[in-house]
Amino acid sequence: MNTSAFNAFLLADSRVPTGAYSYSSGLEPAVIAGLQVDEVYAFMRARLATITPLECSACVLAWRMAAAQTAADYVALERAIAARSPSAAQRHVSHTLGRALLLLAQSLQLDSAGIRTLAALAAPPSRGTALGVLGHALGVSEAACAEVCCYEDLQGIAAAALKLLPVTPAQATRWVLDAGTHVAAVVAAAQAVQEPAQLPAVCAPIMEFQAEQHTLRHRRLFHA
Repeated sequence: MNTSAFNAFLLADSRVPTGAYSYSSGLEPAVIAGLQVDEVYAFMRARLATITPLECSACVLAWRMAAAQTAADYVALERAIAARSPSAAQRHVSHTLGRALLLLAQSLQLDSAGIRTLAALAAPPSRGTALGVLGHALGVSEAACAEVCCYEDLQGIAAAALKLLPVTPAQATRWVLDAGTHVAAVVAAAQAVQEPAQLPAVCAPIMEFQAEQHTLRHRRLFHA
């Protein structure tokens, strides 16, 4: 196995210490709002059509920027992501996960100018940005890094479903496999993006509303 493929598996592993296991990719607020077992797969597809493309495209652009080492480029990327993320709760989640990925990158002591530039920014990066820079530093290809971005989102839903709903691990895995057949199109669209202004801006109003409501709950298993 080559190093690039091995490191891609590493990034996709839920045991990587970024705290992603404590996030449900929006499933918990949806379940609280009434989502049923037979609707989880549709929820996965909805994420792949709305929220995931933005993070995936940001991941691709950040991967490319890692070689340029320009702080202004990252700032412009983060502003474009924020402009396309109406929910403050979702932005908070993305930046929390991004901070964790950046801390992991620094802890690994990788020789990466991109990581150093990202760490010098005034605010922590979003998840897609941090994942792209970390993937580049680990020698993971642009396409593989984008695939990991999609896979992690789907697995976040599947893992949360096992704790929130009466489903079996096999059923949750089946959902991920079926949804995974649509990942190639998301990745291809992300790779076609050439600059922050071209980032997709597809709203998911119900998910955004549910994420905001979730922040008001005192009893919950996951962050949105």
